[in-house]
Amino acid sequence: MNNHGFVRISCVSLRITVANPSANAAEILGVLERASDSDVVLFPELCVTGYTCADLFAQSSLQDAGQRAIAQITEATAGRAQMVVIGAPIPFAAIAGVKDRQALADDLRDRVYGLARLAPAIEKPRGPADKLLRPVRAALKLPRAA
Repeated sequence: MNNHGFVRISCVSLRITVANPSANAAEILGVLERASDSDVVLFPELCVTGYTCADLFAQSSLQDAGQRAIAQITEATAGRAQMVVIGAPIPFAAIAGVKDRQALADDLRDRVYGLARLAPAIEKPRGPADKLLRPVRAALKLPRAA
């Protein structure tokens, strides 16, 4: 916050590369460098992977790449004097803390949720805070994987 008690918020529109979390993380970090005077930076829903990944959202390779990109962004924003909000898909297994997806019931195994992830720094960093949104499959009206 500045000396007058106002908060500067930036809403970002990115050039997203669909299904390429590494490239999107680099784009996000580049934008953050240019928006260094903002107190809060808001990125689009599913900006880490792209919104139109369709069936790829259920692929563990995209999910894993997305988690690596989130870790990269979280690490790069640690200690910053701004709050960064990014959107990414996350599998139910990761939310539930289940290491073996096959241990989940069939109706939960392939469920993927949209996630707003905060990289806080306004006070002292407390680690990422997640806000769970409705399943990506329902939002995009995707058929269930067989």
